Amino acid sequence: MSTVHCEEVVRLLWRYMDRELDPDTYRRLQEHVRQCRNCGPRHEFEARLRSIIQEKCAGQPAPEALRRRVMALLQEL
Repeated sequence: MSTVHCEEVVRLLWRYMDRELDPDTYRRLQEHVRQCRNCGPRHEFEARLRSIIQEKCAGQPAPEALRRRVMALLQEL
């Protein structure tokens, strides 16, 4: 099993949280997040932020201007 560096965790954190990684990568990141003094708190912050956003935005559609901007950004990828 290869070593995970903090830079990789930062780059893949949202995909990790969404469980969009292959099982091996997910396990490696999970282990790193559990042990790392920097990445663990960052993961906790992002998880809490996501929870607050979901709670506050539940049941409300995104404003049309925001939807257009997001779609334009996605098309640029």
